[in-house]
Amino acid sequence: MLVSGLEPLLVIAVPKVLTDAAKAFLSKVVSKVARSVSFRFRVYLRVRRTTGLHPSTRLYLRWLRDAAKTDLREPLEAAGSQLATTLDEVLSTDWKWRLRTDRRSAALRLVEETYPAILMLVGASDARALEEGWARYRHEALLAAFSAVNGLAGFNRADAASLLLRESRNRRIERLWSFGLDDDQVTGLVELMARVRPNVPAGAVVTLVGPFGAGKSEQAESWFARAAAYRDTEGAPLPTWFHASALAATTVDQAVRARLHDHDVDFNVAIVIDGLDEVDPDVASQVAKQTRVLIATHSASSAIMAIRPGVLPCDDTDMLCRGLDDGEMEAVVNLVGGDTVHTWGWNDELRESVRRPFFAIAVGRAHRDGISVHGQASLIRHLVERALEDPQPKSQQCSKARSTSSSRISPCTLPKPVPRTTA
Repeated sequence: MLVSGLEPLLVIAVPKVLTDAAKAFLSKVVSKVARSVSFRFRVYLRVRRTTGLHPSTRLYLRWLRDAAKTDLREPLEAAGSQLATTLDEVLSTDWKWRLRTDRRSAALRLVEETYPAILMLVGASDARALEEGWARYRHEALLAAFSAVNGLAGFNRADAASLLLRESRNRRIERLWSFGLDDDQVTGLVELMARVRPNVPAGAVVTLVGPFGAGKSEQAESWFARAAAYRDTEGAPLPTWFHASALAATTVDQAVRARLHDHDVDFNVAIVIDGLDEVDPDVASQVAKQTRVLIATHSASSAIMAIRPGVLPCDDTDMLCRGLDDGEMEAVVNLVGGDTVHTWGWNDELRESVRRPFFAIAVGRAHRDGISVHGQASLIRHLVERALEDPQPKSQQCSKARSTSSSRISPCTLPKPVPRTTA
């Protein structure tokens, strides 16, 4: 079974994993809650009966109307805390509620009973679909928390696929933090980068070579995510991602075996090694050699190594990181910029630079900020200013999302653009 790698992943929550049918039904239900006073009143009566609590009818109905437009669209496990907070705030405008010593517990109980009350008032088949979606959500939330302690060991293929996709998504969010992208934009970029995903057959090692910002990590990530999406299929390889710095004190073989589980006795892996240009050249050379030996020994496996030009001697496994074509370049810029970005004022240096995904995203972000960019110098200046304004990654601001992404490099050190190459 294919597990989609494109579902939105919130930085501050667990993945949205409701099925499409459950999402559509949930949208229909909450729209009815927001629109119909009589439906909200029926929910209120049922909640009051099941809890024994008697909050202000007017205030509860107002809260329920507003909640239906925002947090009520999420499962209880995701939105419950925020819903209880807002309900307590609304009900606290009534002095009787403010006098309760247990008002926060009471607010949480009201929220907990609001969900089943809504389900009881809609069609049975639709309610079952929604409950199944929420059950899946609960499973994903528990799975993420459990794996944070235990890693991937002991999980079945379906659960491993979900966790690997989450890991991949977190790395992408970490790499893109400085651009302030929303979840839909990250998803759009994932779809765009999938078009330039390298093809690495079983038994092959590909060295993905490209300058800073060329999209090496993203292209390797697309390959990783595709392998993760098929992890639920019998015989599919286990995707494993390493930053080269993590391999300095061990061997590639030992690091990979530490990731294998009982059902991976065939040693079937899809390895990504990022950041070979960020470690000592001797370490990079040793890691590359070990990877080639490992794949030669286990022909069902494959590997991608991402590196900048000139770090290692040229090899027949080298694949030049393909730049964006005109259509892809404009799609990335417009996706991030939120509007059509006119390119006729760009000089040749900027146009060539924007074929690299990093620069394309940066130009889109500058456009969104109302900054007119006509050359690479003004683009780099804007990136530096943004970095100084927001020095902390979004993943650190909003969550403890784990990531093994490449180290960030100051835009001040960006090299001169190189002629566009193709794989």
